Amino acid sequence: MKEIMKGDNNPQLIDVRTKEEYDEGHLDDAINIPYDVIVNPGVKEYDSILEDTPIIVYCKSGNRSGQAYNSLKMAGYKNVYDLGAMSNCD
Repeated sequence: MKEIMKGDNNPQLIDVRTKEEYDEGHLDDAINIPYDVIVNPGVKEYDSILEDTPIIVYCKSGNRSGQAYNSLKMAGYKNVYDLGAMSNCD
């Protein structure tokens, strides 16, 4: 993740946990899009996230980020990375 974040690609860091979990604490520069919004109806409603934007997803344990990762790939996003658990950044 550090290599992706330091590049010139301006990656979008997405916390896929609930708003309540996000409000309790999140990684710097992360936006909150809960995984169920990404999975159903899809992240396409977020016009600011282009298909070629590098996207890094994470959650608490890695389960929801995995689901979000798969949905993003199926939706046509090419540069998606699953960080897994937020604790992986420690």
